[in-house]
Amino acid sequence: MRRLLTVAVWWFMASGSAIVHAGEASGTDGLYLAQAGHAGRFEIEASQMAAQRGSNDYVREFAKRMIADHTRIEAEFKAYASARKLALPAEPDGGQKAILASLGGKTGQAYDREYAQAVGVEAHRSAIRLFEEMSTHATDGQLRDLARKFLPMLKEHEKHAGDLLSKVESGEAQRPRQEGGNPGRGIPHPLPPDRAAPPVTRPTGEPERGTAQPSR
Repeated sequence: MRRLLTVAVWWFMASGSAIVHAGEASGTDGLYLAQAGHAGRFEIEASQMAAQRGSNDYVREFAKRMIADHTRIEAEFKAYASARKLALPAEPDGGQKAILASLGGKTGQAYDREYAQAVGVEAHRSAIRLFEEMSTHATDGQLRDLARKFLPMLKEHEKHAGDLLSKVESGEAQRPRQEGGNPGRGIPHPLPPDRAAPPVTRPTGEPERGTAQPSR
């Protein structure tokens, strides 16, 4: 934990950017918020690029999933911060910007591999470590709960990122699909089942729309 916080403090001192607003929260909570904000922005911006530049359906579908899920995470952290009159970072940090620049110079399979490795696997591993610390050590119980809420989603992302990287490195991602193949195979619905919309229920005795009624 000390190493993680030391890195975060160094970034705050070096940047002097708007993330200082998040850092005004009490104790380590501001550092956690700032790091979470940077991580989310990085995932969203990198995945917006990948959704356009990825060379195969696996990469593009994974990227779209990351945009949807991390936009949702960001929205909830923004709401938490806003209620405390704080602002999250509006952009990735320096190291993350360097990765974005590197991705911008690549195409084809080289691009897919770096995106899957740096954004899919490594960035999610870092985010998981951050959220695990936040879920245990954050001062504010609501912030701990927020971290616990999204940990399963981040772990799911890391798992699917590993699958994506294997497909890219083996060349499977570049092979033509069979007719009717699902580009998102192996990538579940962006919302976990327990947070998906509940099924629609009808009053007892009410027929389904379009069901023929017996004549009287």
